[in-house]
Amino acid sequence: MNLFLRTLASGVLLTITARAGYACDPAWLPIARPLGIAFFVATTTGPLAGGYRAELQVAGGSAAATPPGPILLVPWSYGPDCRPIQWGAERAWRPPTTAAFYTGHLRPRGEWQEGLPTFDVQMAWREPMWQRQDQRWPHTRPGELLLTPEEFFRLYAALPTEEHLKADRSSALRRLSAWTAEHPELAKREPARTMLANVRRATRMPSRQ
Repeated sequence: MNLFLRTLASGVLLTITARAGYACDPAWLPIARPLGIAFFVATTTGPLAGGYRAELQVAGGSAAATPPGPILLVPWSYGPDCRPIQWGAERAWRPPTTAAFYTGHLRPRGEWQEGLPTFDVQMAWREPMWQRQDQRWPHTRPGELLLTPEEFFRLYAALPTEEHLKADRSSALRRLSAWTAEHPELAKREPARTMLANVRRATRMPSRQ
């Protein structure tokens, strides 16, 4: 079972969600990265070709070689059978016009639209996953400084893959502990503090096959 979905089903690690849970909805805050996922920080500039044109700042995962510059974000959702479907015209997807952190899949070059690197944002209901002083975070105290999208990018890059977490929890925990030691100030700020605690709890949960 996908660790995102397992988190939602167990209720143990789920901290917040953007809406009520459905069968194909993951937890908003991850404890691991899906293998092959693209993750990046970008700023949208306006609608274009069924999605949004954006300016890419930095990319990682399967999109690590994509240089900064214009890209296209195409939103997707899930049907009742959990298969990906195009974002319905009846729902507006309005990503922020400020820098934000997204995940998705970079299409092969032959499938780009408008000549731009094209990212399928497959869980658009929760994307961007993080933005500056994210108002969706429910625990913000007056004056509390949250992670910036760029700092969230660095934390996400340090997460183990789902396969790594499943195969070797101790190694995954050591990896996050090393990141915490190297970035003590970031580790104290939200949502890093909650995410790191969730990973630690995940390493102590009984394994489910």
